[in-house]
Amino acid sequence: MDWDKIKLFYEVAEAGSFTRAGERLGLNQSSVSRHISAWSRI
Repeated sequence: MDWDKIKLFYEVAEAGSFTRAGERLGLNQSSVSRHISAWSRI
């Protein structure tokens, strides 16, 4: 299990948006969106 991916998913759910989650994690919205998109294809 990849804890970094779980943390990212949790932050998006908690923040309510990719942009706010990215701000909390030090990533931009595009990076967060790509990570979630790639993970959801598994």
